[in-house]
Amino acid sequence: MKMDLQKLTTGKARWLTNGADVAIATKVRLARNLSGFHFGDNATASVRTRIVEMVKDLLPQLSETEFPYFFDLRTEPVLTRQVLVERKVISRKFESLTHPRGVGVSKDFSRAILVNSDDHLRLYSTLPSSSIEEVFESADKIDTELSSHMDYAYDDQFGYLTTSLSNVGTGMKTLAVLHLPALSIMNELGKAVRAVRDIGLVIQSFVHNAKGRNSAGHLYSVANTKTLGVSEADIIASLGKYIPHLVSYEQKARDALLGADKRKLMEDKMGRTIGLLKNARMLSIHEAMDNLSILRLGARLDMLPDAAGKLLFDNFFDIQDAHIQAGAGREMSSTEKKSDRADLVRTVLSTVLN
Repeated sequence: MKMDLQKLTTGKARWLTNGADVAIATKVRLARNLSGFHFGDNATASVRTRIVEMVKDLLPQLSETEFPYFFDLRTEPVLTRQVLVERKVISRKFESLTHPRGVGVSKDFSRAILVNSDDHLRLYSTLPSSSIEEVFESADKIDTELSSHMDYAYDDQFGYLTTSLSNVGTGMKTLAVLHLPALSIMNELGKAVRAVRDIGLVIQSFVHNAKGRNSAGHLYSVANTKTLGVSEADIIASLGKYIPHLVSYEQKARDALLGADKRKLMEDKMGRTIGLLKNARMLSIHEAMDNLSILRLGARLDMLPDAAGKLLFDNFFDIQDAHIQAGAGREMSSTEKKSDRADLVRTVLSTVLN
């Protein structure tokens, strides 16, 4: 079944909630290829088309894992594909591909099956600030059900065979989404990046951002880089062990911002942020997310009302380019999108701050 654009842009994403503090969400991805079919660059358009149709026909038959919506990206409008990117259902790279491909999506956007990405299948499960074990169980349930209908390419020595050697083995990637505004403000994020890199993890921008800038909204993802020679349990344990350390680093940075020498600077930053958002007539996505992120930090530090801290995630999708254009029902210039974004932010801000 197809989902119309209005329903797509207004649907709630289960993984994005205001209940979390630093650790926002956890994602598990499983890469799989089908036995008997070429994969990667060796897969022809006819092979890819056949796999798209196979998955599209199979999804309604799944009983344990429900995927009521399927987007055939060969025929979907560009705006719909861009909305899927902003909702973190597909990547920008996947959206821009030209070969046959598609994606099945659950009602709450917490699970997705990408067809003909780098591999034949990429299975995703994303849940709000959940334990990695819980998210893995959700992804594994999808994997188990699909494998009862399809034969995976698997080798007894190497494990699941994938297009990239970095995914061979478990084919599993775990990712935690963290909100790290204090580390960013204190210029301490670099230390965290170096610390996790030494243990086989990587910190990257979660939201698409301009080159050379921090991730918009101070949102970052932490993921494993190794899948060969390690088990799913090893990967879960590695990320599960170090995420609490990163959360602790952020909490310590927040405590430092409340110290005698920093508090006045933070109060000034809050005032300037509110002034900018109340008066700006044009806002880039980076400006909007960064400043709403500062309000979220202010609320967590008890310097602003809790409602002000909810604005970032309550409007996370609505302030992005494709969602703005979908709401307007037309393509818009860069100036128009920045103007509409500023109008939206002023409106929602007025409901929580006088």
